[in-house]
Amino acid sequence: LDELIGIIRSAGIPVEADGDIRSGKWAKALLNIAVNPICALLAAPVGAAADEDVRETVAGLIRETFAVAGAEGVHLPWASAGDYLAHLFTVQVPDFAAVYPSMYYDLQRGRRTEIDLLNGYVVRIGERHGIETPYNRCIAGLVRYAEAHPEPS
Repeated sequence: LDELIGIIRSAGIPVEADGDIRSGKWAKALLNIAVNPICALLAAPVGAAADEDVRETVAGLIRETFAVAGAEGVHLPWASAGDYLAHLFTVQVPDFAAVYPSMYYDLQRGRRTEIDLLNGYVVRIGERHGIETPYNRCIAGLVRYAEAHPEPS
């Protein structure tokens, strides 16, 4: 691993070893769970996630995801869903505001999305722990519908 990290660093890419890969995977997935499907369905860039009419849905997705991650014993870098939401709306959304998420392009091109690996996964793991995930269930269902009913080009 140290050799691989050295190679990546020599290419000018900052990288760090992490002893808790599950935490890293969940932390990375949070942005995609929160904004990727919503912006794909709205055919809007990531900045749309900060709109007042969308924020509560984003917050619901994140609150559910934090509950499920906690039940799985995952320790995220943020102490709470609220802490992550503050980071999301002050750092991540502004940084990516003009970017359209990959799921948007998947839907536009009639390809399957990663919805079942993101929000669908949160739903499945939530069920295992008896945690309700209505926001994630809803958004996953809407994306699956959009996949099955592509708009004509």
